[in-house]
Amino acid sequence: RKILMTGATGFLGSNLISSLITSVPDENLRIFCLVRAKDEASAKERLIASLKKFKVYDGRYLKYLTAVPGDFKENNLGMSPETYDTLKREIEAVYHNGAMLNFVYPYSHLKPTNVNGTINALRFACDTRRKLFFYVSSYSVFDTPPYIGQRVYEESNITLSTDFSLAYSQSKWVSEQLVEAAKKRGLGAVIFRPGDIVGSYNGIWYMDDMISRMIVGCIQLGCIPLSHYRMQLTPVDYVADALVCISRQTKAL
Repeated sequence: RKILMTGATGFLGSNLISSLITSVPDENLRIFCLVRAKDEASAKERLIASLKKFKVYDGRYLKYLTAVPGDFKENNLGMSPETYDTLKREIEAVYHNGAMLNFVYPYSHLKPTNVNGTINALRFACDTRRKLFFYVSSYSVFDTPPYIGQRVYEESNITLSTDFSLAYSQSKWVSEQLVEAAKKRGLGAVIFRPGDIVGSYNGIWYMDDMISRMIVGCIQLGCIPLSHYRMQLTPVDYVADALVCISRQTKAL
């Protein structure tokens, strides 16, 4: 019933909030959303703005939501000592959805957020009270030469980590290793690997991602790349609904 979510102001995060509230019919549900902001009022304002931006805002959601100023790449998730002390005792599940998604930055630039942030989220999940941990990774963990042209499955071995074409993929691979290590030490955790997330049934799309920019660019240029590339495009609302549904199944662990 008491959930901490990172990445709540993002495209998937906003839809995750909506899916959790509509899928979990419990008046005692509380979602604590970690938001980069100077204070609680600013965090709440930013959270509401993102829900409205992606057209998933409903005024009735507010009673379930608490905006928590912080930053998961910082120690104690950037929370005040008092807030951290309270939440580490009350939170029952962590949805670690936050990450820096960039296909240009080097690994050294992504590591503080994507890797150190996962370490901090895992530490929180193990502090005082053991919490369930749901990590949103990416199918790009297979983005290495040995897997090119191969069919991979959920249980496929991802020990191969050389020659990643993207530092982002590498950062997700490292984070998965951290989550797996925590699982071996007794933490209940589930790893999700979405593909390329695109617009929802209502037509709303995050217009700064690679795929939407590529489509707009092709329209502006009046031409398309001379290449063949299979893309796994999944609507954001489907990803959110599936993630919530799976995370509520005991066998997922």
